[in-house]
Amino acid sequence: SFVRNDARRKVEGSVIAKASASEGDADEYLSLAGLDENPPPPREWIVENWLARGVVTCLFGGAGFGKTMLAHKICLHVGNGVPLFGSAVAMGPVLAYFAEDDADELKRRQLAILRSIGRTARHSSEGIFLSSRVGKENALMVPAQFQRVLYLTGFGMHVASEVKRLQPALLVLDNIAQLYGGLENDRFQVTQFVNTLSWIALHNRCAVLLLGHVAKAEGSEFSGSTAWDASVRARLWLERRMDGALELHRKKANYASRDSVTLEFEHGALKEFSPGEHAVSMLAGEAERKILSALEVFTARQ
Repeated sequence: SFVRNDARRKVEGSVIAKASASEGDADEYLSLAGLDENPPPPREWIVENWLARGVVTCLFGGAGFGKTMLAHKICLHVGNGVPLFGSAVAMGPVLAYFAEDDADELKRRQLAILRSIGRTARHSSEGIFLSSRVGKENALMVPAQFQRVLYLTGFGMHVASEVKRLQPALLVLDNIAQLYGGLENDRFQVTQFVNTLSWIALHNRCAVLLLGHVAKAEGSEFSGSTAWDASVRARLWLERRMDGALELHRKKANYASRDSVTLEFEHGALKEFSPGEHAVSMLAGEAERKILSALEVFTARQ
């Protein structure tokens, strides 16, 4: 069975290699002479300064911090053209694969986020394609036996086909531990994997958001080879601060400046706070704690 599967992967890999060679691997040198008269079009954003069209962005964070919840929020905002992180959003279809939550959990999270932005599912779910992959074989690419080169699996071929068919503005893949079949610390394999996702993003003019966990070390921003940082054009990091709030950092941004946004859980969804709003929220919370503490003291004294 393994030999048959290995042979199939090699065949599939060779098909992809031939297709990519025929479509774009031949050298086509840039002509710079006409740039003054014919400049390139401006860069396109799905979420301005956060998710660029045609490139891969990684989102890393600790287990249970809310990466998947944030990915759900991004899906709904892009699917409905609702501004996000204080930035404009280009409305378009969304295709997302979640490997760790079942279908009912996906629905619960979407419902909570819809309520948080004041929308109903009936009028806000068109063009949003979510798939639960719990318990399924989720590797997009795996190495052939005794080789370091990665090949697309049947599922990887399926994802590439669905992206071509649905033409999403955003493809969400959750998460690296489930979807990447190579060695986490192998720079060559990691770069191959990201490069294949970049090929999908570029040829389908979509943004790809890839989720991953951080390492155990305190303050770690990703796990494994530095290629997880070096091979992507943007890397986001979700941090839990000492005050309990979440902060989403734009830690690497080749096409924008570094920035961050504060997020908090509210009624099962993540809500954005501007610095001023968060300060007011923290003051209100502190005031409430002091009042309740005083109430206990006076009650004890009758």
